[in-house]
Amino acid sequence: MIILELANRIVHEIIINRVRAQKDKPYGVEMKCADFDNVMYHVFTSPNNKNELNISIGFFSAPDCLRLGGIDRIKEVFGNAAVVETENMFNVTLRFNLENLSFTPEQFAEHCSLIKNYIMSAPFYHVIKGPVGGEIDIPFRNGDERLYMKRDSSDRVSVVFSICFKDPDDVVIGTVFLKEFKKSIGGAPTVDFTQGEPPLEVRGKTIPRASNVGYVTFVIFDRHFAPQKVRNTVDNLQLFRNYLHYHIKCAKSHLHTCMRNRVELLLKVLNRAKQDLPKEKKTIKGKTFTRKGNQ
Repeated sequence: MIILELANRIVHEIIINRVRAQKDKPYGVEMKCADFDNVMYHVFTSPNNKNELNISIGFFSAPDCLRLGGIDRIKEVFGNAAVVETENMFNVTLRFNLENLSFTPEQFAEHCSLIKNYIMSAPFYHVIKGPVGGEIDIPFRNGDERLYMKRDSSDRVSVVFSICFKDPDDVVIGTVFLKEFKKSIGGAPTVDFTQGEPPLEVRGKTIPRASNVGYVTFVIFDRHFAPQKVRNTVDNLQLFRNYLHYHIKCAKSHLHTCMRNRVELLLKVLNRAKQDLPKEKKTIKGKTFTRKGNQ
């Protein structure tokens, strides 16, 4: 199994190359790219000042994530002055003076490539570090999926992902894949999966009910959100939906490869089974005859 990266590698490379060039030959930047969860980045220098670097980010659930502590996390990392007027069609815009950075080039590039992580992890911290009974119910990805979290007690938090499978094949593969998460492993969170019917934790909530919707429930305990482990727990929960999506595609690709290999093998068997039949001879007038013996 592959664990996906939290950082956006494109943003990291663009920024670190630009910062390293600041002393020798500053140049303008204009780049847009996408990330998982339909996240869009826009990295660009100001039109009249190549030393001002702007980074904008936008995605569907950003308003809820920012409201639940995402903007505070951004200011904690980059400072209040970095947050400027938001660019149109985006949710957050940050501006930096490359001549006066408080980070090394490597640190700055790493922080910028993790902006999505800082924002999307905020709802998890909001519930984990909040009071008992605190809960959230927010749209996730394109709005056809939701994320529900509740602090059940001082030592327990429930996290429920509703997952909408667009392709009927994904329902089958995803169900087989997710049932493996139900196996009990020492020290790991308790995981449950249901198809179609919402679990008890979200009954009555605004989560859709449909045969192509699955529900994955994680129950994490105080040992998982202890100070030395909470970041790893939150990062893994945040990446879960992309992790699942990625491995469903890998499973389908593997199945298609196996089917193609099987078809190629059958074709070879059929080709070897062909018989060499005698060819018919025809006269100049088109009549057919068979040569007998040495005649």
